[in-house]
Amino acid sequence: MHAYLGKKTPIGTIIQDDQDLTLYLLNSANVVTIPGSKFDCPGHLRLAYSVNPSTIEIGVQHLAKALNCLQ
Repeated sequence: MHAYLGKKTPIGTIIQDDQDLTLYLLNSANVVTIPGSKFDCPGHLRLAYSVNPSTIEIGVQHLAKALNCLQ
């Protein structure tokens, strides 16, 4: 997660913390993550993957695409 801090989204918003990254991933990848800071682990993301494997694979592809768009 730390690799994405300070990066800009395609619309120019700077990712400053795990909450910013969570919002970006929700809006751009349509994937829900929880900021680690909500669980006393700032700088991390929490993922739940209690769905079928094909849905997880699609979600990971969406995450990768969104993260690759950060500059």
